Amino acid sequence: MVVEELIRVLQYLFVLGIAEQDDVYCAIAHYYSENEDACREWYKERFGKDGEDIDIASAIEEEVYA
Repeated sequence: MVVEELIRVLQYLFVLGIAEQDDVYCAIAHYYSENEDACREWYKERFGKDGEDIDIASAIEEEVYA
């Protein structure tokens, strides 16, 4: 799934020190705004329920730092 790829890329950039926490959050916000349907689908598959925008973005961010 595309959201999983985003998470892996952000994890990689964060670990390398290329991206900081603010960069990660901005990347997630931009990605979510461009791919809302994919993010909602990912959240529903992951958690078994629909989520609000902030819940979905927060879940993606938590996955990056996991």
